[in-house]
Amino acid sequence: MSMVVWNRIQVRTEAADAPGHAALLRSMDRTPAASTKLMPVAALRLAWWAWSVCMLGPSILFLAMVWHFACTSEQPGDTLLADRWFIFSTAFMVAAVPGALFWRSHLFKPYWDGHRVGPWAWLAGSIILWVSLALAGILSMVGCLISHSLLPNLFPALVAFILYASLWPTGTPMVRASQGNLDDPQLYEEPR
Repeated sequence: MSMVVWNRIQVRTEAADAPGHAALLRSMDRTPAASTKLMPVAALRLAWWAWSVCMLGPSILFLAMVWHFACTSEQPGDTLLADRWFIFSTAFMVAAVPGALFWRSHLFKPYWDGHRVGPWAWLAGSIILWVSLALAGILSMVGCLISHSLLPNLFPALVAFILYASLWPTGTPMVRASQGNLDDPQLYEEPR
């Protein structure tokens, strides 16, 4: 039984013996459900799941791509298609990744002022960035598959993978309020 449910049961049984217990029970029933309030530990756990799932998709596609190139006969690559797909996937990375970073910065605005970021805002900002990087890597590897050549489309996928791997979930903006003060550079830590 979860701690929240156990505490509610314990409070309800103690309140039943106290005078005015009906008012206390009515006020407890008006509180939002425990599922709408996300604690930092639960947000970090969800973030690790989301980060792992976003890492798993491009990794499986990379293995399938390597398997495809290892097992197929020599087919000439379509260089025109490969070049166009490279430009398209690079343009997607140039637009989507900075856009996701700006949106995450908007969601992390309380951190700049020296306050904690809420767990939902932290989780949403992190997932937006991870999904954009995962999609950029997947898009680049699809270009490798349809053009029958690894290069140049493998480069944007490698850049996306390196950026993605360096942005693992830490949860720092949720728990350390003193690390977000822009006025004191010794205290400021860039949120990951």
